[in-house]
Amino acid sequence: IRTESVSRYRGLESPIIIILDADSMVDAELFCAYSRATTLVIAIYNPRAMGGKSAGKFQEQVLAIEENRDKLNEYHLTSLVCNIMRTHLGFKQFDIESINLSWHKAWGVWLVELNDLNGYESLWLDYLASNFKSPIFYWDKKSQFVFYSYNLNGNFPGDSSETTPLKLEHCDNCDTFVPYTIGLKSECIFCHGDTNTFYEKLNPDTIEGIIKYDTTILMKNNSIPINQLPISLAAFGARRYAEKKRGVAKDSLELPHGRILYRAALAFVQSRIIYHPKGTEIITVELATELFNKYNDIQLSLSLSQWKSIVSSAFSTCFQKGLLTKKSKGIYITSSN
Repeated sequence: IRTESVSRYRGLESPIIIILDADSMVDAELFCAYSRATTLVIAIYNPRAMGGKSAGKFQEQVLAIEENRDKLNEYHLTSLVCNIMRTHLGFKQFDIESINLSWHKAWGVWLVELNDLNGYESLWLDYLASNFKSPIFYWDKKSQFVFYSYNLNGNFPGDSSETTPLKLEHCDNCDTFVPYTIGLKSECIFCHGDTNTFYEKLNPDTIEGIIKYDTTILMKNNSIPINQLPISLAAFGARRYAEKKRGVAKDSLELPHGRILYRAALAFVQSRIIYHPKGTEIITVELATELFNKYNDIQLSLSLSQWKSIVSSAFSTCFQKGLLTKKSKGIYITSSN
């Protein structure tokens, strides 16, 4: 088959032109190639690169054909990680409401589906990473093929979290969809990776404990006293309660990946900003002390002075994002509705 680069199309004519990697070309290149055909143009697109949306006039013409739209929509649905997990890997959520959480028996890993990768739901990842050695795979419900592994850089709750991007691909050797590394050499992690922490069995008592945490967070039944909630789940519960009561715009209220205790402190501070009306005074030391005295997990993890320092950093972050104004040292005023 004779092929020519786009730059050489001008002046050339052919009955049929086939455009490879059409999704990587701009309209000028595509129409240049299109104009050289005397009978037919076949543009080959990678639907993953198209992302389910048109990008330019040429793609608009492609998607104006109903059959093409239907094929792209079908591909989009079947390529969602959430659908692959459910259809091919048996994702079935535990009987809890606060998070889409499951366990993959064959792999021995946690599976977590999030509505927003940077939302407060991610505090559940901190809880799992801090309390269990099993790997954690998580994804955004709108993600296509790409998901992430989540783990701590150390063994202490104050350590930072680490995420690694992966993709779901079909492995002929495993005969199913499996995690693949992303990079120059993409490989099935089960065929070529380190899986020493995989294949563990989940104790039924663990599931029962998680269900009890869930009912306490939802305030349906205090199966576990609130003060005995793990710090990350206590922070999750505080954020959730504030948003359910007041509602909130998500701008500037994301939880960046980082140290586990800092993320919890930030969620606690955010919950107060959301819950209290604009103009409310919040004193850093008072909130830090209140939380320290309330939750056993904080007391077991670090000293009050260390916790005060972390909470102070969380206040500074919210101040920098314009959620608070500073009245004086350690005293802030809510400035966001």
